[in-house]
Amino acid sequence: MAVVGCLAAVIRLTVVLLDPNAILEDPDAYWRYARAIWFRGSYLSSAFRPPVYPLLLAPCWALGDYRWLAAAGLHAVLGGVAAGAAGFVAHQVLRTRGAAWGAGLIVAVDPVLVYWSGRAMSETAAAALAAVAMAWLSLGPGQVSALGSGVLAGVAALCRPELGAAVAAAATARYAGPYGRQRVQVLGVILFGIAVVLSIWIARNLRISGHFVPLTTHGGYTAVLGNNPLWYRILEEHGLTARYDGEELRRWQRALQRDFERWLKDEGLSPESRLEREVYYDRFCYERALQSAKEEPRGFVRAAVQRLWALWKPVPSDRYGVRAGILVGAWYGVLYAACVAGLVRWVRSRQQRPWLLAAAALAVTITGVHVVYWCDMRMRSPLIPVLAVLAAASLGRLPAVAGNRTTKQLRESNHGNGAITEDPGPGGPGIAQTM
Repeated sequence: MAVVGCLAAVIRLTVVLLDPNAILEDPDAYWRYARAIWFRGSYLSSAFRPPVYPLLLAPCWALGDYRWLAAAGLHAVLGGVAAGAAGFVAHQVLRTRGAAWGAGLIVAVDPVLVYWSGRAMSETAAAALAAVAMAWLSLGPGQVSALGSGVLAGVAALCRPELGAAVAAAATARYAGPYGRQRVQVLGVILFGIAVVLSIWIARNLRISGHFVPLTTHGGYTAVLGNNPLWYRILEEHGLTARYDGEELRRWQRALQRDFERWLKDEGLSPESRLEREVYYDRFCYERALQSAKEEPRGFVRAAVQRLWALWKPVPSDRYGVRAGILVGAWYGVLYAACVAGLVRWVRSRQQRPWLLAAAALAVTITGVHVVYWCDMRMRSPLIPVLAVLAAASLGRLPAVAGNRTTKQLRESNHGNGAITEDPGPGGPGIAQTM
């Protein structure tokens, strides 16, 4: 998979080189956080953005005006890791070289991943983390594996909070499924791994603000962004293709800030740090979002449907142009069809069902989160490696279960220790794994 990883890296490097100014834009302040980390050793007393991506981006400031080149290298490496890991997963669970190459190539050239690799946004890192997590899950169960999955889930949560929840759900489905009597123990090990990673971040936030902040203070804003009277009205007028007008959005944001200042006074709150102010703003935004959903339940349902469409739609917004819409739509039309075909063949082959359950848990968790929170097409970036493996299952012939025996029979033949050592498919000795 080194070749596929290198191809993905070259593609991402080329995207940045064609438009180096794009990666210097800073709509989500990642460059600002990275600068504070590199030059001041601080995170601006903030938890509004998760820290993993700014930490990765921080060393790029060592090159000063040429930091875009360092960011290009960073994204190239992350893209190569995502493609290589996806190919590794396909080889582990599908057992064919064609599937491995197919999955890796899909991730390497995927339009969403390629486009956002040219922007200083967390999608490239999130996709790499998701692919690495699924590769880890493909190696098989065990206490060490469960602990490693918990650590990966913690790191993922500090890159994209919903990704951390998704990786934890996937790990629980993967490891707890075959062990009915050990589910609580496995889940405990996973949660311990998550706690180890998050503990430093939580302690830092508690010290600065006096409040328990396990992840970020950004969730409330993304909730109210997708659940407010203005957005509900826009959706009612324009349907699934609705989007905020730039000036309209800025006016709404200014009004939200004014309302927040009044709310602070009404509640008698006087934040003593930036992070404490963020905590109160997060709480205020959640209250506003919940109020909007309660007062306009039809608007909330309409917005939820639109968010699901935005997450999974095959075509980008029309602001990217007609040609881009046609090409990207054709790509995802074929990819989705291949995913359906691969899923059907995979289920019929009875291979690696625990891993398939883990992939489903990952997809369902991220999709479920975005029923409530603001969403657009790029939010599915961490799911693309999973889609690539599913689509790869439609390539070539999948191996059948060894000797047409069931997983239970294979376990019993190995004295119940859960290690299946015989080859599940044709050709050569197999690798020990649990079905």
